[in-house]
Amino acid sequence: MATVTWLGESGGPESMEWQGLTFKKDEAVTTDNEYVLRKATNNKYFRVDGYEYDKNPEPVQVGSSVVQPLAKPTKAMTDQPSKTDSALQKK
Repeated sequence: MATVTWLGESGGPESMEWQGLTFKKDEAVTTDNEYVLRKATNNKYFRVDGYEYDKNPEPVQVGSSVVQPLAKPTKAMTDQPSKTDSALQKK
């Protein structure tokens, strides 16, 4: 799992909360939250370790749809049926 470290600002607060996670200045937080990892990767106030994403992933099948993912799909993303699939199966 990846870690995200909030670097903070000189003279700023010692901690902050974001997406339900509490970040203390210069202390790594372990997370698998794809949104946090992607956003923090491109933010000068954070350091991300143990996470890389494919900037040009191949389209993948998710349920009955083919989508262009924001990152390489995880097994959990491709194994679960979409809401549309579930609705169609009930008819």
